[in-house]
Amino acid sequence: MKIGCLTSQRRLFNGLFLVLIALITIEANSQRRYILWSGEKQCGQRGSGIAKDEAVECVSVDTPRGKVSAVLHDSISVAVAIAEDGNNYILSSQIRNDSPSTIEFDTDLWGAAHFTQAKNGSDRKLILAETAIPSRDLFKKITTAANQETEIDTYMADVARTTEVRELRRSDGTRYRTTVITPDQDAKRIANDRGEARQAMASDERSRVRSSAITQKWLKSGTSVKGLVYFRRLKKAGLVIFSLKVAETTYIFRFQTDQSSNSAKSLRNR
Repeated sequence: MKIGCLTSQRRLFNGLFLVLIALITIEANSQRRYILWSGEKQCGQRGSGIAKDEAVECVSVDTPRGKVSAVLHDSISVAVAIAEDGNNYILSSQIRNDSPSTIEFDTDLWGAAHFTQAKNGSDRKLILAETAIPSRDLFKKITTAANQETEIDTYMADVARTTEVRELRRSDGTRYRTTVITPDQDAKRIANDRGEARQAMASDERSRVRSSAITQKWLKSGTSVKGLVYFRRLKKAGLVIFSLKVAETTYIFRFQTDQSSNSAKSLRNR
């Protein structure tokens, strides 16, 4: 089995384990430490592992780029804005640590559970649950796509043929013109130019992901980090629940896309 398949299966298993456990514990109201973001200031449901004296507040801010939802939890704040980019959901995230201690987190283990669209009052069904796409996998995907497209271009250029008129000499010394089929050098040149441009774009895209993705796993006291976290997007899903563990608490954000066509386009948090 290929390494890529193993990686995908491992992400799927981790997602099922982490996200589904979070969802099950919500239903069971267990001692798990979780906070479900909602539009109410006091937030939505929270695990009984959250003590009554812990300060919890949910806020939402409209920005030119969309809605930002945040949970302010004692000395830690977690804010996200969700957007789509082709086959991916992108979480623009910011974590702030004002506690006296260093906190740990791993965005590679953040989870997303995709549910079916709501139809005729029926219950939603789980489609898929998995963890975030690590930046290293994004690099491989970008590189592989560019290489595959270049290989196709090169192959098509190699088999491309054109005609040209050549002047030939007969055995008696007379000359005549005829049309012959030859390799298309212009096609090869165009394919080479496309390949170079494609590789340059792939390099720019990798640099963009590298500079914007959250890769660090800890925050010192009094510091913050912001960046992007990528998840696979399922277009048929009507509801996505993101589960973000920071320090000892899991922060859960609902993201609904099937309210209306406008909601689906704007991709606002619910």
